[in-house]
Amino acid sequence: MPLRPTDPRARPLFIAGWLALAAATAWLVSQGGPLGLRGDFAFGLGKYAAALFIAAESLLWLAPLAAAAGYALALRAAIPHLPASVAAAAGLAIWAWLALTLATLGLVGPISAWAQIALAVAIGGVALRVRPLRLRAPRRPTTGLALLTGLGAGTLAVLAACPPGSMWRVEAFGYDVLSYHLQLPREWLANGRLAGLDHNVYSHLPSLVESMALQLMALRGGTDATAAATALTAQYLHAALAGLTAWCLAQAVAAIWAKRSITAGGAIAAALFLLTPWVLVTGSMVYNEMAVTAFGVAAVALVAQGPRPPSPRNLADHAAVVGLLLGAAVLAKPTAGPMIAIPVLAIFALRCAARLHGPPKRRTLTALAAASLAAAVMAATMTPYLARNFIQRQNPIFPFATHLLGPGHWSDALIDRWDRAHGLDADRDSASLLASFNRQWLTNRGYGALGGSPPPPERDNVARFALQGGLPALWLATLLAAIAALAHPRTRWPTAALLAWLAFQLAFWAFATHRQSRFLIPTLLPTLLILGLGFDRLLRALPTARRPVASWSLALPLVAMLFAVAWQVIQAQTPPPQGNPPRDAAGRPLSLPLAVAIDAWPLTPQGLAPQHPVNALPSDTRTLVVADNSRLLYLTRPFAYATPFDPDPLGQTLRAHAHDPAAVTAALRDAGFTHVYLGWSELARLHRTYGYDPDTTQQNLATLIQRAAWQPLTRELYALPPAPPSPASPD
Repeated sequence: MPLRPTDPRARPLFIAGWLALAAATAWLVSQGGPLGLRGDFAFGLGKYAAALFIAAESLLWLAPLAAAAGYALALRAAIPHLPASVAAAAGLAIWAWLALTLATLGLVGPISAWAQIALAVAIGGVALRVRPLRLRAPRRPTTGLALLTGLGAGTLAVLAACPPGSMWRVEAFGYDVLSYHLQLPREWLANGRLAGLDHNVYSHLPSLVESMALQLMALRGGTDATAAATALTAQYLHAALAGLTAWCLAQAVAAIWAKRSITAGGAIAAALFLLTPWVLVTGSMVYNEMAVTAFGVAAVALVAQGPRPPSPRNLADHAAVVGLLLGAAVLAKPTAGPMIAIPVLAIFALRCAARLHGPPKRRTLTALAAASLAAAVMAATMTPYLARNFIQRQNPIFPFATHLLGPGHWSDALIDRWDRAHGLDADRDSASLLASFNRQWLTNRGYGALGGSPPPPERDNVARFALQGGLPALWLATLLAAIAALAHPRTRWPTAALLAWLAFQLAFWAFATHRQSRFLIPTLLPTLLILGLGFDRLLRALPTARRPVASWSLALPLVAMLFAVAWQVIQAQTPPPQGNPPRDAAGRPLSLPLAVAIDAWPLTPQGLAPQHPVNALPSDTRTLVVADNSRLLYLTRPFAYATPFDPDPLGQTLRAHAHDPAAVTAALRDAGFTHVYLGWSELARLHRTYGYDPDTTQQNLATLIQRAAWQPLTRELYALPPAPPSPASPD
């Protein structure tokens, strides 16, 4: 006798099926794609076992989730009707906010990190005693389409096992991760405080995700030797945020339908999110996009549900949680303010006005008060970041609004360089706004476009996939879903609000950013919510008996399409082979299979970047790294550096000593440097694009090296000559 979906035995079978699908997908991905299965079975088994071992060794990321669960239980005890997914997101936001705040106050280290976890778990235990957790079966069964999320989960599980720098050509092989997303927590850990740094402007950003990585480093032991080894643990935590986003997406669709259980549309929205190539790229590294989407869509899910019943007390509670979640999203990435927080606050006000009872004027005032409370809580959540920047730079949002609020430690030249790099003129390959939309969003491979052609050669913009200009299948499916949802009164206004949100996001991206494709990841939230609503709307138009078959018939082509694109992206985004690589019919070097990226395990600086000459120097040396910051996290010898947007130490020294080779060399020795590492190719690229220190040029450096007799150890690494002996003093 077949099991009914409401049968108690159906849930274990669903979980087993989901785990089996995720495990099978992880097997395929660990081999580098379907073609990898043609290799030796023992070799393939070894790669799969390596990926599993990496995942098991990185389980420390579960500690923050335990803390999040503790705070979530406390929130559920205080606000009983808070959805579990929203409570989980809010609990993680509380832990991350406390971690950021305490680190800003100088409480950094293993004792502080573990105390924060213990405190959260204890709070959760008290909450369970006050209000025991009652697991109630949903009134209607969760759709079987939720099984499809196992595809994305299995893929992310293996991709997160690849060390930073071993994957993703489109993001310069994790340049941002190695130069600041993980390098900054490493420096904060050594300094004992989360603070802005003169040599790295990105330390002045809100840094919520970076503070999470800092806590993981502290939990792992709190030493510089464990900083790089924490990279994989931090990647798994960020991948978990992608899973949280998918859960909240499904919950938001259900909330719009006023359902407690996940609908077919919510399940397909979650599955498609996890398979979107840009999500796989950013979700498997320590970026901050998944924190933005997780906290942002959790706020949307709560707004969609609304307080039950809509009493003033419940409304205030919901407004406070919405504000907390939106504040956490902005603390993860400042662009989340206009991309998510502002439109969601507007939707929250409109939603409250529509659900409240009483005269129109009272409803309007109450809705505005609720939205204002949410905005106030959001602003309060951002206080540690704003206060830190104000105290250090007298500009609470430095490096933004420098002309209005203050330049901080920057000169006018550095401000202009930042504006050139992050303004509209940075998108030099786009001839027009429409071209930007087409290339970076509609037909972009990162958003599931099918097919396409190789992009023309471009020297400035590395964030490009191997193919572009494909068929925008995901957006076409969303368009059809929007038409279906707009055609029915029940889903017309939610869909209209989501379309307005999407339009606002696109307008901000077009007129206030430098139009990078990755910055459009937040558009997946309204897009997939619309797709989920339209999917459910189409199913509800069918007789009940036909819905199961129809749901799978509609879902499988969409998932298979995105899965195929994800495979191709993964294959094209691994590093090029060394030596004499195999080439395709066009003569281009083929990428290595994903399995080779797993070869970088175990993660050690010596294992992943043995070619970096700085690591071969004696331990008592100190190197000045110029221009090329692509492997900072893996350097094991003392060094100093600066981003292209901060004062360059070598350029300052050249100017201070009028380019006198002997004086410059002596000044570097007096500063404690024994070697200088010159990233020649990166230096040339920076001068060619948005600029670099005007005195630190290849010509000036070549002259300095020749006249000061710097000893070349490699093409990039030079040893400073010893100081001349002091003249003997007369008797």
